[in-house]
Amino acid sequence: MKKISFVIALALMTTAAFCQTGIKESPAHIAYFETNKAILSEEEIGNLNEFVRDFNSKKETLFRINLIGYTDSTGSKEYNLELSRKRAEAVRSYFVSIGVKPRYIFLEYYGSEKAIKTNTTEEGRALNRRVEIYFNSSSENMLKDSTVKELFKRLAPKEQKFQISSDLGGEIIGKHGTKIIIQPNTFTDSDNKAVNANVQVTLREFYDPAAMVLGNLNTLTTDGKTLTTAGMIEVRATSKGKYLRINQPYSVTFKTQPTNEKMKLFYGIPNSKTKQIYWQDADSIDKEIIFTNQGLRYVSKSQIKYISDSSFNKLLLSAKPRYKDANDSLLQQYRTFQASRFGYINCDAFATGERIEFTFNKSEFENKDYGISLIFVGKVKGVMNLTSSYDPVMLTPMIPENTTAYVVMVLLENNQIKTDVQKIIIKKSNQLTFKPTLTSVTDFKKLLNDVSF
Repeated sequence: MKKISFVIALALMTTAAFCQTGIKESPAHIAYFETNKAILSEEEIGNLNEFVRDFNSKKETLFRINLIGYTDSTGSKEYNLELSRKRAEAVRSYFVSIGVKPRYIFLEYYGSEKAIKTNTTEEGRALNRRVEIYFNSSSENMLKDSTVKELFKRLAPKEQKFQISSDLGGEIIGKHGTKIIIQPNTFTDSDNKAVNANVQVTLREFYDPAAMVLGNLNTLTTDGKTLTTAGMIEVRATSKGKYLRINQPYSVTFKTQPTNEKMKLFYGIPNSKTKQIYWQDADSIDKEIIFTNQGLRYVSKSQIKYISDSSFNKLLLSAKPRYKDANDSLLQQYRTFQASRFGYINCDAFATGERIEFTFNKSEFENKDYGISLIFVGKVKGVMNLTSSYDPVMLTPMIPENTTAYVVMVLLENNQIKTDVQKIIIKKSNQLTFKPTLTSVTDFKKLLNDVSF
């Protein structure tokens, strides 16, 4: 089973407080089972995977999970009671496999009792063979036993979901203006086999400093070069709970100023240790570009030896630059690229910079949970997760001197949030002194949103 990160911040409550026989609210999710079976089908696992991603995207805080197992009326009372227990256990095993501690999962099982549909039809019996999943969660308590990393994840931009047909392709427009056009019959699975089914495409948009900081993003390349950004997105495609690939380029239109002719397409690469996203120039990792009778394709040069070198070079020249100014007057502030993969993508340009040193009163924050971010404004537009209590990674980044920046410290202590936001002019050496003061999650978000490029 593929592991999925589950955002969890758990309250300290007694087991007795969790026993809630006769829960009246609607279940958060229901898992269904085949007759006489207590094994989650592949389809149900896919449904659970999708449910968990949706739960995470809503930035909820999980306190506990109640699982209540049921059966249809087929079989004896004793048999059904045991079967309902096994079904609840199967769902518990799923949640444990994605990182939920067993001590926070509570089971109830009632066999064929409390049927929600008639047992005289197959359709009714199918709906009675279930495990109901209840969450006790509250976004008002998202600081409870949380960390800075978890808090940022819950505050980061939410996924936008779109359903398109694989054989028809489709056009997607995000709420912040990102436009994606996917051609028909271009989705493939992990084995590069064609996918002929409905596809769910998810989109997250990062166009402002707050979204980028909370999304754990940097405007740096994998080799430490500074970038100035015009926007970042995350695009994923799934079908039946499995991630998909693309076998032909798709169009991505970013919201950006069209006067900057240096903007290029970059792909996000997560750091293996910190999981922060860094960027690599798409031109350096995409395969060669040629035109075929199926349209624009990415193949290796060795696959087209039958084309002369001069013809091949003409094809490459005709395919570049990788961007074009949109002709549509409604999209005149946008720029379009051809992307060959899903994941994190951005529209950036290289910025010149030199090694800059940062120091701060670190001794005052020993054994405390904190994070420090930089937001560049003015000529250079970007963000940088400078350092944290768990990822001490970047106190000497490459940044242009005299850049205007905001330095943001977030500290979590005793389930309270403290912040310190300072506006600075970056010098060769920068000595920072932080004195974070008590605030709220709402006020912290407002502080970030008040900073703009």
